[in-house]
Amino acid sequence: MTQPLLNADKNRDLGFMSVRDIIHGISLCLLADLAEKGTKLYTIIERVGLNLYSLGYKAESASLLTLFVEFYKPENQQLLADLGIVPYCNSLKEAQAAFELASSQKLDEKTLQSTDSEAATLVMGEMIPAFTSLVAMLQLYAELEPETYSEVYNRMVTSISETITVARARKTRKQNKPEETQPTA
Repeated sequence: MTQPLLNADKNRDLGFMSVRDIIHGISLCLLADLAEKGTKLYTIIERVGLNLYSLGYKAESASLLTLFVEFYKPENQQLLADLGIVPYCNSLKEAQAAFELASSQKLDEKTLQSTDSEAATLVMGEMIPAFTSLVAMLQLYAELEPETYSEVYNRMVTSISETITVARARKTRKQNKPEETQPTA
């Protein structure tokens, strides 16, 4: 599944670059009304990231989802329609959906290949950096767009805090538990 995932990622990269470049071109045109509309949309792309295609898979997906949320607001939908860009945005959204499907299939394939269940302590070293990155990304989004991401970020921080509290309590109980004594004969 690696090659299909790479192909799907390449397609969404090309889709993003075409939308970005078309909107950028319109924002520079000499027709003031079109240039103004293009500039409004290009500002959104700048905020999400002009080179988001160079990010890792997860960060790129998150950035594209942010872009879709912005583009599918009614006022921006009207701008996209006025500029005739809706088909390009829809093809980008379809490319993202195809990437997500390929990613999901690859994950399913990996799950099937690993039939042995590992204890959480064995994979903790791999999980901690991934969770740290996820929390950092959510924190950034919560700071940039608090109305959209603050609640999710706060829930995650609360969940992590609760999990740490339970783990510490469990560790303390194990340490304080008296050793079981063997009956003497």
